[in-house]
Amino acid sequence: KAEALKWYTKAAAQDVGPAQINLALMYAHGEGVRVNPREAFRLYSQATTQTDPRISGSAHNSVGVMFEQGDGVVQDISLALRHYRLSAARGCAEGENNLGKMYAKGLGVEKNMHEAIKWYKRTRVQ
Repeated sequence: KAEALKWYTKAAAQDVGPAQINLALMYAHGEGVRVNPREAFRLYSQATTQTDPRISGSAHNSVGVMFEQGDGVVQDISLALRHYRLSAARGCAEGENNLGKMYAKGLGVEKNMHEAIKWYKRTRVQ
């Protein structure tokens, strides 16, 4: 874990998207480092700017989860919804699923089961 931390840190500092995501996961879960949700949030936020939609989509979903749960940031459902939409727009299945959940539960939007099902079905296709 120490070796992974060293290399992910170096690569993340050079704006390498997968390293940003992996390092964020290490901080989020305390893998080889102390749990640090703020650092995880910072790294996920950096990764949202990546041009690869798989990386930016995953990062937007993770930022959305953190805003939804108030993990490392002030809870903000509207920002969670925004990041889930950005994630889903990049084809991220987790973002699509979370967007469906927001519509199913009426979190930040009017409850709309038809819209929820639409997003859940997109997830299933992947």
